[in-house]
Amino acid sequence: MNLLALLAGLILPLAAAASLAWLASTSVLALVAQLTLAAALAALRPPGGGMVMEGTTRVRFLAWSWTFDRQRSAREGWWGTLWLTAAVIGGFCLPLLGVAPLWWLLGPHLPVSEETAVILAVALLLGLSLPQHRRELPLWRWREALEHPGRVADEEVAHWVALLRTRRQADGAIGHVGGIGTAEVGLHELLDAEAILREAQGRGVPGAAELRAPLLAHLAAREEGGGFPVYPGGLPREALGARAREALAAVR
Repeated sequence: MNLLALLAGLILPLAAAASLAWLASTSVLALVAQLTLAAALAALRPPGGGMVMEGTTRVRFLAWSWTFDRQRSAREGWWGTLWLTAAVIGGFCLPLLGVAPLWWLLGPHLPVSEETAVILAVALLLGLSLPQHRRELPLWRWREALEHPGRVADEEVAHWVALLRTRRQADGAIGHVGGIGTAEVGLHELLDAEAILREAQGRGVPGAAELRAPLLAHLAAREEGGGFPVYPGGLPREALGARAREALAAVR
């Protein structure tokens, strides 16, 4: 069932984009060049993205976000898979709305062959996308390592705190957002970051307390209906909720 949703979410935006590009094309090469150029432009700041965690799917497209929770129904989980795939693929096709008309106007007058245009478009895609790649921090591995006393030195924990600072969001949350991901930090990453900072604060690592205080305030605000969903609008997850209540109880 989810495979069907995945295929539908993949095919629908690609078919629409290919149809638009074909109207401005003189050949298959021109079609490929346009699609690649659109993907290259979208790579600067992907319009669509999302994340799946604990059966909760968070979908982002431009300024809007939606949450689908498989615990509500299998049908909602199916739609979440479809729209997440469509948002990611459709986001990379979105610049085609500007690329296709320009190609229709300027394509016949390009000073290079269509084969060269494809090569240049691929080079642009790589040149724009590779610098945008930002390695994700293995927060859950760090948290698990800290659960074994004496395994991680204070210097290593201090290095982790410095890296966490680079993932701090304006609302106080700490975690990964952007790219083809969500616009909000998932509860799982928020809790991993809090556990790391709690240990770091206990060891007296400079800066840990300053990061942890706003993170806890953000965590408290994530409570919905007496529980803690992975993403806003989802159903609570008891295991994550227990960890959240434990973290908040430590400062109350």
